[in-house]
Amino acid sequence: MIGANSTGENVTRLPSPLVELKDPFWNNQEIRLWVKRDDLIHPIVSGNKYRKLAFLMPELANNGYEGVLSFGGPNSNHAHALAWMCRCYGVPLTLMIRSSVSHPQSATLEDVRTWGAEVRTIPPKQYREKDTIPMMRAWRARYPGYLIIPEGGSHPKSLLGFKSMMEEVREVLPKPDLFICPVGTGATMAGMIKYKRDREQVLGVSALKSSTLFKDLNARWKLDRFQGWTLAEQWHFGGYGKTPSSLLKFVKWFEEVYSIRLDPIYSGKAMFAFFEYVKYQLIPPGSQVVFLHTGGLQGWRGIAGQ
Repeated sequence: MIGANSTGENVTRLPSPLVELKDPFWNNQEIRLWVKRDDLIHPIVSGNKYRKLAFLMPELANNGYEGVLSFGGPNSNHAHALAWMCRCYGVPLTLMIRSSVSHPQSATLEDVRTWGAEVRTIPPKQYREKDTIPMMRAWRARYPGYLIIPEGGSHPKSLLGFKSMMEEVREVLPKPDLFICPVGTGATMAGMIKYKRDREQVLGVSALKSSTLFKDLNARWKLDRFQGWTLAEQWHFGGYGKTPSSLLKFVKWFEEVYSIRLDPIYSGKAMFAFFEYVKYQLIPPGSQVVFLHTGGLQGWRGIAGQ
């Protein structure tokens, strides 16, 4: 349930569907592919954003927070989902949006303003410092009594959402071998790594181009405590938010063939990586692969001409 006052609470779809896609391309290697359709959880709050926020929002009532402060870009899926959730819970929300202009415009921000969020802007250079100790002290002083949710919803409590997602998968597919997910802030991958079983593997596909990504994610989520996971960094298509024509062509082709729409910022890159893994026979025969569709389809509105 999304919230007591939500007009959309009755359309929340849990557990989300687990759909098998069949194609000789991977079936001939005795690989089975299942797509966890978290994009279908809710028409507004879906994918990994729902999974993260479902365990975060109760914190507001349980701990007496007066409001929420969070961060994102002008087309942020997290900001979009959080604004809707705060509207449903009747909680004040302030969003610090990365922008070089004082009043940025986007379809995403139009929605969040309509839903009652206060939108403030931070220049990109200052935005990069938002998580430093001095800045965190400043946020707490400026917004006392507010729950501060990091960019992307990457709060420690958010990881619990992926425990429930994996349990849903195992109800249908008792012995999955490999989970695949896109990686931004790393919370989705970290949650899956934390709650996977010993025999299960996790492949995270980075949507970012960064020479320090592995080090940064490991430091943030302490992933070196776990085994059975891989971070693939070569399919970022130029970096975060980059959507070259080759990627858009693949995403559109995939939708035409399999009737599933991916987003080009995250899930499109991760699915492309799966195809590459099959092409180069990097997945053991007999594997049951679960691809997590992390939603984010509203982000298409931020891509010019699409």
